[in-house]
Amino acid sequence: MNDIEDKDDCLQFIRDLFTPTHSKLNITHHIADMLQRVGCSYKEETQEVLQKESIFTAYTVINRIQSLIMGNALLAGVTNDTILRLVRQIMRGHSIPFHGEPAIGLQVMGVLETRNLDFRNVILLSCNEDMLPKNTHRASLIPYALRDAYGMTTMEKQVSLYAYYFYNLLQRAENITVMYNSTSDGLNKGEKSRFMMQLEIETEALLGKDNRIVQKTLLADHKAQAENKCCVTKTAKVMKEMTDRYKDHILSPSAINKYLHCPLSFYFCHVAGYREQDEVTEEVDSPTFGTIFHYCMEKLYGDTRFKGKQILKHDLEHLANDSKKISQTVDEAFNKEFFNKDIAEKPNYNGEQMLNKKVLCKYVRNQLLYDAESCPMSDVHVETKVEIMERIGNLNIRLGGTIDRYETLTGDLSHDILRVVDYKTGLPKEDNAKSEQMFDHSGKAKYHFQAMYYCYVLSKQLMSEGKTLPPVVPSLMYVTQSATNRKPFKLNGEEVTDFAEHKDAFVEELHDVIAEIFNPDLPFTMCEDTRQCEHCPYRKFCRK
Repeated sequence: MNDIEDKDDCLQFIRDLFTPTHSKLNITHHIADMLQRVGCSYKEETQEVLQKESIFTAYTVINRIQSLIMGNALLAGVTNDTILRLVRQIMRGHSIPFHGEPAIGLQVMGVLETRNLDFRNVILLSCNEDMLPKNTHRASLIPYALRDAYGMTTMEKQVSLYAYYFYNLLQRAENITVMYNSTSDGLNKGEKSRFMMQLEIETEALLGKDNRIVQKTLLADHKAQAENKCCVTKTAKVMKEMTDRYKDHILSPSAINKYLHCPLSFYFCHVAGYREQDEVTEEVDSPTFGTIFHYCMEKLYGDTRFKGKQILKHDLEHLANDSKKISQTVDEAFNKEFFNKDIAEKPNYNGEQMLNKKVLCKYVRNQLLYDAESCPMSDVHVETKVEIMERIGNLNIRLGGTIDRYETLTGDLSHDILRVVDYKTGLPKEDNAKSEQMFDHSGKAKYHFQAMYYCYVLSKQLMSEGKTLPPVVPSLMYVTQSATNRKPFKLNGEEVTDFAEHKDAFVEELHDVIAEIFNPDLPFTMCEDTRQCEHCPYRKFCRK
């Protein structure tokens, strides 16, 4: 709105626009008032002729409907939905007239408006079959035979009438251009009008010996769309936003993985702060499924019976066989993470959600049975937030995240180990990842990177607290696999039995990536693999 420059007036207009109304008379009055205010904003515009005409036509239609509501008791008794459908129907059937000087310039008119007029130059547009002559199949209770017998209007008479107007229009014209669209699109078959075909066949009889028809085909200039090189330069303002943000916020492994996946999406999400759109759906998508599973494991391991105690094998086996306890925990998780209800309420599942619940109960039980084989375990921590302050170059960056679970295991080993667990509800990635893949753009070892990242942050935090650590071991637990098919965490073909053996190489690569993120000379660019953009929530921004 060009004339609404005052901020208060603009905000008031937006409030009025979205103010709900209930009365039929108020609905039409509200629409008319909004159209009038929008129309006034185009008062000084000289080029927006079509917009002005559109607004005026819509305003006229709404006023007409409003007068019918006020003066007709029958119309006043219909519902609001009927009024809105009536408005849409009338709007769709309305056309916007073109006005011009009759004596000069280009005149745009319909076939019926050309009666008793002669033109020197004629341009006929959209001369496709069913457009000229117009396809007018009107619903009628009178059969065709009765119409023909009693001299009523039939389709043949309509066609002959259009033929008369068509040839009368061309009678004294000097230059004639007839156009049709040969593209088949939906109901449009791309066929030329029967009148055009008759002109081609009977050219000499209709146009005379000295006239001829020249046929031309016009094609759109199809060019390959230029690749959009969208990027964000790290200006002083952007750099300040980043440094300020990560003095208080944590640079999580998922954020680093997003940068490795696509630096531009990292900027949109973790610098500019554009949140992904939340979709309300009855289906349990993959992220929600994982969130529900994480909640279940947190509740089960956070039970008072396990706090401060050593967990033995029979404890977890007993819990895994307690189907009532597992079912109740899954119900609570659904209420909290999916239905947004009180956890004590009984969930109202549909068929698909009930199947998801059964699958989750099975996954939880399998996880407990797998964990039972690792017992005894002690000092179990679930959904624990960890963070450290890391000096990288001349910047202090806060690293950390939320670890799904970590515990101390003894088992058959001669020494304890600190196992860092990361649940994965998706399909298993490559179990034999390579070190260099954790920091490339392929994403093949992003889960391995996340597990190693948590090992580093956790071990450094515990050591800063003065604790002596046993060997720290990362563990990726794919809950979709059965307990017997799970494999140990491997890197470069070898099982990782102590994170300290890989710490120096991992930290060096990690610092290089973080230094690249905060390098002012390197802009945030798009990823090169377009297949990764198919499900990106920021695809509309870069239009890739």
